[in-house]
Amino acid sequence: MYRPTNMLLTSMGRDKMAEVYSEACIFTAEHIERWWDEIDAVAARLKETGYLVGAEVVRIIEFVSGKDNRRP
Repeated sequence: MYRPTNMLLTSMGRDKMAEVYSEACIFTAEHIERWWDEIDAVAARLKETGYLVGAEVVRIIEFVSGKDNRRP
């Protein structure tokens, strides 16, 4: 079976793929750290209710980031 990762490895080469992967990991870690309070608030609400709708997620994020004075 030919997997997409094999196609990337073949077209990019192992070194370039490792470099791109490292950059993606750094980018992800930076954004998780930057948005951790919002991620945590959404996860807590999801744990409480068992589900969320998109508008509620937006409201929670805006509240946590200080863009909205209403409670989530």
